[in-house]
Amino acid sequence: MNRLNELVEKAFSRQALHTADLPGLDLYMDQVITLVENGYAANKRTAEEKLLTKTMVQNYSKAGLVRPIKGKKYTPGHIVQMLAIYSLKRTLTIGEIKQALDALYAQEGGEQALPDCYERALSQKDALAGAIAGLLEQNGFSECGSRSDAFTSLLTAAALSEAFACLAEGILDRYLPAEQKARRS
Repeated sequence: MNRLNELVEKAFSRQALHTADLPGLDLYMDQVITLVENGYAANKRTAEEKLLTKTMVQNYSKAGLVRPIKGKKYTPGHIVQMLAIYSLKRTLTIGEIKQALDALYAQEGGEQALPDCYERALSQKDALAGAIAGLLEQNGFSECGSRSDAFTSLLTAAALSEAFACLAEGILDRYLPAEQKARRS
């Protein structure tokens, strides 16, 4: 396997925590951070990268992305909220993530639906990964023999990333629109 194919494979096989990986008991913040850091360790670009910090969790809570906790412990439901945020934050803004979560929670049983939505998304990603990697290879996205080949592949990857980000924004805008606040007359 050539080196670019290894990068494609790595990109599409990024490690993910599943809901079954979560402990059945509530965790303190440090335990949540350790769980996420260990569960996603293979996804780090550098060893120094922090995937989840106390400040991030506090900011997510202040923004209303993570539901308020009782006491000092986070439930498995809170952890799934953080995993969903982790999955979305490279594509959507914090405000857009809040919009999507609020729209989901607005439906009856929406908050309880989040773990199922999260697991189905992981399954769909895994199912599509091989097909996308195959399409890239079929269309000339292969070994970078020169810097111009590498730059072409970089532009292609960036264009695909932009297209998928636009797709995510379109789904958000069409199917999970922000609630319109009633205007005062």
